[in-house]
Amino acid sequence: MDKAADSIASGQFYRFLVLSDGGSYEGETWPPLAPLTLKLRHAAGVEEDDILVVTGNLRTTLKFGDVDHYRVYRADGVDDGTQYWLAPIHHFGTATIPARTVQGPLDAQAMIDLEFSLVTSMTEQTGVLLGNP
Repeated sequence: MDKAADSIASGQFYRFLVLSDGGSYEGETWPPLAPLTLKLRHAAGVEEDDILVVTGNLRTTLKFGDVDHYRVYRADGVDDGTQYWLAPIHHFGTATIPARTVQGPLDAQAMIDLEFSLVTSMTEQTGVLLGNP
């Protein structure tokens, strides 16, 4: 099972590398960065033009062994990915950020886990439980 899980993790990481560089992975592409985003990055001294890469933290969490990487074995398979607090924001998108699937195709349980991770992460970051005034 570990070899299969390692293969999933390697595939997720490689997929992220290809998509963040503006490439296509199995027919999927990410929307390009907005001109304003590029302008703000360059004005702040950030030379990185890859999509979803400024610090490299999100990309690194897709590697097995990173503190924010997770691996859960289930009877019907394995879930492998990131629980980095920004991942769900980019994965699902917002009113101003287009959705870019950080992790490959997810089954129903993985979607529930990722949404729970978003609520938990945002609560930890802000100290406010989402949905409460």
